[in-house]
Amino acid sequence: MGIDALQGLNSAPLQTFKSYTTTPVQPNSVFTVQRNAATTFAQLCQAVVPDAKAVQTAPSTELKPSRIEFTPAGSMDEAAEYAQNLGVENYNMGDDLETANYVNEALTNLHNLYGGDVNMFPNIEVTDTVEFFIYNSDSKTLKINPQGFAENRQETDQFIKESMVAESANKNGAIGAWYHRALKGDFDMVDYIDKDFQKEVFDTVQAYLENPDSFDDFEATELEAMLCDMTNLSVRFRSTGNLTFERGYASGSKFSWIYHEYAHRLQSESMDSGEYRHGIREMSKADKAIAMRITEYAGKNYNEFTAETYKALINGHKLPEDVMALYKKCNGPQLP
Repeated sequence: MGIDALQGLNSAPLQTFKSYTTTPVQPNSVFTVQRNAATTFAQLCQAVVPDAKAVQTAPSTELKPSRIEFTPAGSMDEAAEYAQNLGVENYNMGDDLETANYVNEALTNLHNLYGGDVNMFPNIEVTDTVEFFIYNSDSKTLKINPQGFAENRQETDQFIKESMVAESANKNGAIGAWYHRALKGDFDMVDYIDKDFQKEVFDTVQAYLENPDSFDDFEATELEAMLCDMTNLSVRFRSTGNLTFERGYASGSKFSWIYHEYAHRLQSESMDSGEYRHGIREMSKADKAIAMRITEYAGKNYNEFTAETYKALINGHKLPEDVMALYKKCNGPQLP
């Protein structure tokens, strides 16, 4: 089940609860509810299990809707309550409501993917000590730097305008030459890269140029990931001549950053600390060649390969057999 399936939940018919029933329900029942401004997440759970005494199969604290409809919070208090009811124990997002809603929507996607049975991040906080995101397995904390995304957006905007759109870009760089050919509908210049992927990148660039304000900082950073995919695929082909590098897997969702860090959480929780740290060792030459079929960063070490592969899987990508074999060897987290 990939992210497309999660997004499809938003189009499902919704039932509005004006009052809460006291009829016992089965723990694995699926409920989607429309949340209004006055309804808290706790009330959504109460709509499913209004009376703990009525359900004898499990404690009420363990019963949550297996699928929920995300609604952006209108205040930081509401965002914190939402996250805590998803299972986050300590939630410190400062006063950045946009980032809080971004994080909460990603957590909702994970909740829905696992049918409510999700091993949630215990602690989430904003910081300026990391570039974008990092999961600290010792403190069990997901750390986020919103300013990193804002600064990256400026760099992405400058790169697109100078390396692709400017008249000189057609002569001064491969990505610029590719873009100017693509403007004419010609995607044959780099025929070793999947044409559907090329068109996906081109259409996203065009949408950004037409209305950059419609992209938040996280979506702009996702666009940069797609452009990096294009550039890295070209570099790899020129250096190896390997035609199997057909598309990029770094992109797929603006929530990819959180999915990557969630893989680190799952893997670190499934093994002892020594075994997990062993995963940061340098990869063998053969394994690194396989890992870099996903992204450049996947070739850094075994733990990063696992996280990058999990991210690609959750975004709905079908991966090569040798990649999946290495992922299994690394005890990569399985999707439901």
